[in-house]
Amino acid sequence: SLTSAPALLVPLYLARTWLMNCSSGLTRSLLNEHVDPTHRAKWNAAESVNIFSWSGSAVLGGFLIERHGYRATFRVTAALQTL
Repeated sequence: SLTSAPALLVPLYLARTWLMNCSSGLTRSLLNEHVDPTHRAKWNAAESVNIFSWSGSAVLGGFLIERHGYRATFRVTAALQTL
């Protein structure tokens, strides 16, 4: 089982995390390259809000866990992933 093999599980988790976050620099670069310089500040602010929303979802998940338990967070995540 994977849970009893941390030597395999930890590198897999790190690789997943790296792959999930590796596009942020590219996204910012493309955004700045293709947006008119007079509008870059607005679009960079919007991108920052998008990145910050991940923190907000963690807070929301904490409230959901506190009120309904861990299963509810997995159900909500599964429902959102199907959209």
